[in-house]
Amino acid sequence: MMQIQWKKSHWTKEDYQILRQYLISIQEEAYQKFQMKLIPNAKNLLGIRMPKLYQIAKEIARGNIEEFILQSQNDFYEEIMICGLVIGECTHFTEVCLHLDKYIFRIDNWAICDSVCSHLKIFRRYPEEGFTYLLSKLKMQSEYHLRFVLVMLLCHYIKQPFIKRVLQIIEQIDTQYYYVKMAQAWLSAECIICFEKESLYLLEVLPDWTAHKTIQKLRESKKVTKDKKLFYQTYRRKET
Repeated sequence: MMQIQWKKSHWTKEDYQILRQYLISIQEEAYQKFQMKLIPNAKNLLGIRMPKLYQIAKEIARGNIEEFILQSQNDFYEEIMICGLVIGECTHFTEVCLHLDKYIFRIDNWAICDSVCSHLKIFRRYPEEGFTYLLSKLKMQSEYHLRFVLVMLLCHYIKQPFIKRVLQIIEQIDTQYYYVKMAQAWLSAECIICFEKESLYLLEVLPDWTAHKTIQKLRESKKVTKDKKLFYQTYRRKET
């Protein structure tokens, strides 16, 4: 197959259709079936491995990012993923936030949310501005706005001087969304691992389901010693 160059100074509808046809041409049926089990609510998943999607996104980002994002569509899971990864390659923080304001409404599963969050490393260069931006997204209260905030905190903000503010956000999340509660537990576990003294109280104040899931995450972590795992298990509440 001829290698196609995705670095473009100008993106047309025709260019984007060529990209879409290329994605269809490199899909893997076996990997598609594997992903569908992991991401049951993903729509129109082709089955393309992440290293390839990263490669395409990085190449696109060396060209005209703005025009690519304008052309980007939602027909396939991989299209949405690539667009998010391209946004993560932007070097201007204000532009990243403007793109995210629209992009976050396109997120409809945990895998796209988490992959894009981990790729938004520009938030580490602008931590205070980034934290303020994330706080603004808490107001939306939709499932993937909330998960986006929690996973962003997990990826970029479990550190000083943010840990107390992160803990406050964990406490204020009150939701029945499954994927938000899972992110809340994951974030809580990582805070306890990194800042046990400041964070351990979460096991006493979180709702039962989330507290139990946090303990499960701690017991599954390779960063936690056997003795600590037994200690965290003592915080498990009796079933009612």
